[in-house]
Amino acid sequence: MLLALSSILLVVQAVVIQKFPSHNWMEQRWDQISNKTLKELTLPGTHDSGSWSVTSTLIDVPPFLNEMIKVADELGIPVGQIVDGWARSQTHDFYDQLMFGIRFLDVRIIYDPIMGAWRTHHGVVLGANVEVLLGHVRKFLQSNTKEVLFLEFSHPDPTNATNQGDLESLITSYLGKYLFPASKGFVPVQEMIAAGQNVILTLPFGNSNDKFWPHSTSINSYANSPVLPTMEAYNVKKAQEFAMNRPTGQQLFKMSWTLTPSVETILEMVLPGHPQTLLELANIADKDLVSWYTSQIEPKHFSYPILGNILIIDHYDVSAIVDIVTRGM
Repeated sequence: MLLALSSILLVVQAVVIQKFPSHNWMEQRWDQISNKTLKELTLPGTHDSGSWSVTSTLIDVPPFLNEMIKVADELGIPVGQIVDGWARSQTHDFYDQLMFGIRFLDVRIIYDPIMGAWRTHHGVVLGANVEVLLGHVRKFLQSNTKEVLFLEFSHPDPTNATNQGDLESLITSYLGKYLFPASKGFVPVQEMIAAGQNVILTLPFGNSNDKFWPHSTSINSYANSPVLPTMEAYNVKKAQEFAMNRPTGQQLFKMSWTLTPSVETILEMVLPGHPQTLLELANIADKDLVSWYTSQIEPKHFSYPILGNILIIDHYDVSAIVDIVTRGM
């Protein structure tokens, strides 16, 4: 019986490794990274990580609503389908993202008074319950003990402040023992792992709990453009600035290799060859990341980490982000 059970576990493990070969990429590169802090590494991340689950519930009027209505009429499809298409930047849940090798999650949060729960959101659209995220993260950590995660909670409605304590209690109940204290600052990865505290989690509220890091821990940077050359030029400049002058103190620099839709982007989706969803727009940026890195970074032998401390993308599962991030180690 025990032999049969062992065989089953080996088969399951083999399937997991085949599907997610990078699920423990930090452990695989332990000799290279164990004595480094996060300020000396680049973590692959997802932008609007919770948008894999978007609902039909709107929390605000979409800024492009009039344009979306025009496009919906032109294409003969419900406007809700267009809203969904431009709100969803990821396609798989938090657990799969982590198993793929993602180590930074961009979690947009809002308190839903109707459900009486904290939920994720992407702009105007509500997503999954935050408790789902926490369950997925804990499940991942239980099986991957040498991986370090950075969870950034952000974009709350200012009126949610009265429910801050509930959110902190919820996070602590799921991840309390894994949270690395802010007072210790950035230490080598091996010290975090040895302590069993391999998660840095930031909150957008002012708080006195040492388990939560301030929102200022990461310096955000993004081009805010749907135009590929504009986005690439912006990030090339930021990469050069990072290489010459890295952040001091307890801050990590974040780069966003993402394209941001505009009114024109929405209107042009009726034209042949133009992206009709955020995921399709993301595919353009993801493909460009590979070509840019292989043609501009590798031949010039830039020292790692040239891509900042955190690099985030949309539509992670069709990208080569983990490969790109770990190439220069």
